[in-house]
Amino acid sequence: QTAVTALAAGSTAAAIATAMATANTTSLGVSFAVFEGNTYALYETTGAGVGVVADDVFIKLTGVTTAPTFAVDVIA
Repeated sequence: QTAVTALAAGSTAAAIATAMATANTTSLGVSFAVFEGNTYALYETTGAGVGVVADDVFIKLTGVTTAPTFAVDVIA
């Protein structure tokens, strides 16, 4: 697991997705992040560490304040 750079309060979804994609360099990797009371999941099709690409899948789980329990079983 790689830590995501600290984000400013009120960061946009695009900024969150970019930070997650940059931190994860594993192709076909899945990342989870909790930010301002929501959990985000990113499935990265290309782990080049250059940010979000068109085929990546970014999901916001509104109001979910902890990563899903299965997250520890996901290898990114």
